[in-house]
Amino acid sequence: MSIQDDIKKYIDQASSQINVGKEKLEGLVASLALDERKAQLEGIVNTLREKGLKDTVASWVGTGENQPINPEKIKEALGVHKIEELAAQAKMKASEVPQALSNLLPQIIDKLTPDGKEPENGIAAAAVKFLRGLQPKQNP
Repeated sequence: MSIQDDIKKYIDQASSQINVGKEKLEGLVASLALDERKAQLEGIVNTLREKGLKDTVASWVGTGENQPINPEKIKEALGVHKIEELAAQAKMKASEVPQALSNLLPQIIDKLTPDGKEPENGIAAAAVKFLRGLQPKQNP
């Protein structure tokens, strides 16, 4: 199974767990990897580290069990502005984003760092490579 297939499986699971449409979650994940230069996913990971969640993030990168992250911790770390920005990009409610990220980030980061360390060119580059095709097609 490819990384893309695994991530789609995580999106399906999260969609049923938090009752948010799969298309919205695909949009959220795709928005994290729109462009390597924007490095949203890497920025989010770095912000979580800076806000005291270094060990949690390290568990996602490492080869052991992924520690969960509370949606409130994500909301506190990223701030209202970033949550609203991500919600707008994914066409989600801002209140849905922290829960979605808490369900998806541990698995996505884990899949993007299969050797237990960050890719040489960074998480953002790996994300662009593997997640770019997830954004659902918009109906005219």
